[in-house]
Amino acid sequence: MKNETCVAKYEDDDYQCACAQGYHGKHCEIDTGVNCRDIRKRGHYKQDGMYWLDPDGGNHSNAFLAYCDMTSFNGGWTMCYTTDEYVKPKTEVTYNAQFPYGSDGYRTNCNNIPFTEIIFVDHQTGLKVYFKRQTNQSITAASNYGNAAGTYGLWDGVGANKAYSYQLLICDHSFYSGFFVSGYTGNCYKQCHSWCGDSASPYFRTASTNRMYRGVALNTSGHYPNIPSNRLISVGLR
Repeated sequence: MKNETCVAKYEDDDYQCACAQGYHGKHCEIDTGVNCRDIRKRGHYKQDGMYWLDPDGGNHSNAFLAYCDMTSFNGGWTMCYTTDEYVKPKTEVTYNAQFPYGSDGYRTNCNNIPFTEIIFVDHQTGLKVYFKRQTNQSITAASNYGNAAGTYGLWDGVGANKAYSYQLLICDHSFYSGFFVSGYTGNCYKQCHSWCGDSASPYFRTASTNRMYRGVALNTSGHYPNIPSNRLISVGLR
């Protein structure tokens, strides 16, 4: 294979392979990228599906499986989770083959994926919306859980209501956990436990632990008294 150089190990009648950058495994057969966008940029992708990722770019001992959406909005999305209710992306980081992407329970580790864009996929309607940070400086979830939305500035929506600029929350709070995008109404930036009383702008979020803010909102108001229904959505980063 073009991604390997193998030499004999005469002492035990075996051999070892020196892998090209981005590959690992006994025969360098496993293509690994920092994230899905990296794999797509290097042209090492074939289609949407599972890929090995290694954000620290080390010896691959920390590599993990993630679903890569290689087609939506030019592709390169690392899909973090699929859920119809609650999610805890800070700690729910392990892919389980019993819960493939697009089914409730799909998870992978997005904590150290640098991103400037976030996508929400509604599996019920097929709607896909993404948001791009107005400043092109990447962030990671791991170093930003719990910050107020103003920390990341404003975001532009593609496929969302153009009357709004948007704000992002990355939460691991007893009230709300997960990625959360909503319109900026001009009066305040939201926090994970305080949503500025905003019952007008579009929300993109999973369920809160508070019964008044349950349901999964996607492109609809998600603040009390509007209680959205549960629906299956996925969130990804690039």
